[in-house]
Amino acid sequence: MSNMDFNTSITYTYPMEDGTNFFISSMGKNSWGSTAQESCDGAISDFVAEGGIPENIISIETIDMREKV
Repeated sequence: MSNMDFNTSITYTYPMEDGTNFFISSMGKNSWGSTAQESCDGAISDFVAEGGIPENIISIETIDMREKV
């Protein structure tokens, strides 16, 4: 396995001051990993480090990029 075998994205809500909620999907710089768990852990760590609120997470998806070739 390489360091780029798995990638994790997090979809979350971002509330605006006027009450509007945006759905955002993001992948942080550490969302890539050699295992699915490493990728997921890195994505969550990035999300929280950037000020993300865990309660706003809607879904977390990890993709095995080896299957996409």
